[in-house]
Order: sequence, then structure tokens, then C-alpha cells
Amino acid sequence: MPGARIGPIDPAYDRDLWLLTLPELKNVNRIRAFMDHMAEALSA
Repeated sequence: MPGARIGPIDPAYDRDLWLLTLPELKNVNRIRAFMDHMAEALSA
């Protein structure tokens, strides 16, 4: 049966979120501020 769960969900994998940016933008102040804010907000 496609899509059937075969076991419980491992709590280590219940909240994945990737914040990605282009390498040339990673040091732009507004991008860096957003990434820092999101990292802090999501780790709480």
C-alpha cells in the first residue's frame, strides 16, 4: 500500500526546516539578520 506508515515517527525527525540562501547573499545584512532571527526563534 503506497504511503502507508510502517512505524512510529522518530522524534529526532519531527521538525526539519532548511533556511537556504545564495552564497553571494549570505553576508548581506538584512539576509544575515533574518537568518539569525529565524535560527533563534526556531530553536526555542
